[in-house]
Amino acid sequence: MSSICRRGYKAYVSTVCRPGNYFKLLAYSLVSICCARYRCISSKYLAVAFSPIEKHILEEEYNDVRIYGLVGDGLMQSIRNHSVVGVVPYTKRIPVLFSALKYSREDSIPYSFCLEFALLEKAVTECIGLIDSVSTAVHYERYAIWLADLCERYSLGYKLFQHGTVIGLTPIENKISVNDAYVFNEIEQRYFSSAIVKNSDCVYHRRPFKSSITFKESNISGHKVALISQGDYRFDYEIIESIVCCGVDLCLFYYIHPASSIPRRVIKKCASESVVICPNDRFSDVDLVVTKNSTMVYDYLYCSTFYGKILCVDDQFRFDGFDSVDVVNDVQAVIERVCTL
Repeated sequence: MSSICRRGYKAYVSTVCRPGNYFKLLAYSLVSICCARYRCISSKYLAVAFSPIEKHILEEEYNDVRIYGLVGDGLMQSIRNHSVVGVVPYTKRIPVLFSALKYSREDSIPYSFCLEFALLEKAVTECIGLIDSVSTAVHYERYAIWLADLCERYSLGYKLFQHGTVIGLTPIENKISVNDAYVFNEIEQRYFSSAIVKNSDCVYHRRPFKSSITFKESNISGHKVALISQGDYRFDYEIIESIVCCGVDLCLFYYIHPASSIPRRVIKKCASESVVICPNDRFSDVDLVVTKNSTMVYDYLYCSTFYGKILCVDDQFRFDGFDSVDVVNDVQAVIERVCTL
């Protein structure tokens, strides 16, 4: 089991790793062990969501969606009533603490990650004989690797629902086995099969993208540009600095990624240049949307009140058939486009 735990941990540290997260993960796991109300699985599936958007997607398909790692309003109530840890009887939760310690010692992996894995492992094994499959909406994060490997080990089906674009993704090191994948379109399927899914017998199903964003009107006159952050704050800082220095009179909206926090220097830069930081609000009446390769491109493409252009700074991120999407290679090309507003 430690080898499965190690694969998921390697996926985490290869993408983003903040030491402070270790303590948050540990606290969340301990609270789940203590507070999750025991509720035996009552269906032939185990559907697990690890973010609000994943929960929204899975709830369109399943009546009973368990959660892990969710934050926000109603956190304690969600843990108490819907945690995946709830499928594990109270008497079987304490031994998990020692299983995690064993995994941590064997591979020198932080205990908080091993405890996450051990809890998911215990939840899956408690459901053996009761369920046929496990469903998630994670792509290549540690949770996807852990659950896909556990399903393969215990001969359970693994169903993967797409929640964000993977266009332009290079093949990941830790590919996973998937029985059924529900993807937006043929282009997305191409990248799933080449970059994420390792087995050739995966069955792909079409599940068209559905936006969960409610766009607003900004009611601000003049030119407006929206920068969609994906957590690459060096890129964001360079874009912000370049746009505000190009001499064009405009309003710049900075959309914050819901799963990350802004570095202090970026906040100071935004404040000094009157950039509008938007943690939640998204506006349709913008002239230009700038991103690297955000799934929000789909949201704008299917927004009936958006008439602007979308600029992707990633030459792999191409949306064939959409005239409103252009692709550029560098920040200078973004500035040139902004200057034509």
